[in-house]
Amino acid sequence: MADSSRLNPVSAHDVKKGSVAILKGHPCKIVEVKVSKTGKHGHAKCNITGVSLINGKKYNEVKPGHIQMHQPDIVKAEVTFSHIEDETVHGFDDQMEEVHVNATPEQIEQIEKLEEELADDEEICLVTQDCPTFMDEKESSEIVISEIKKQKAP
Repeated sequence: MADSSRLNPVSAHDVKKGSVAILKGHPCKIVEVKVSKTGKHGHAKCNITGVSLINGKKYNEVKPGHIQMHQPDIVKAEVTFSHIEDETVHGFDDQMEEVHVNATPEQIEQIEKLEEELADDEEICLVTQDCPTFMDEKESSEIVISEIKKQKAP
């Protein structure tokens, strides 16, 4: 279990549909939870399925209900788009610090299309999620785009 304040312990039995939990190391929005009771002296098993906030893939884990899992604290922020370099989107947060965000090809295409349609008084705003991951007993973090929108420039 990580000692980080960005990952909170939660028992598998307490994970609910619509919440976020770490499955196979990825922060996932939980889409299905099935609880099955086993034999006379067995433990309830939780079959948990979620969709990764990072890559959109489905992940599944089956755990005894009493086992501790990780529930990540997701930090959302708005970033003003600057430019695209390779497959990385660059922008600035509200403190004017540069932010690098990995984007899918579809998101890059959407940003480029919006960029062509921008009026002089508009800018592209990216709503990002800083998602903690937990792979090989090591915590890291990845910033992903959850929403792309046009807005009036200040």
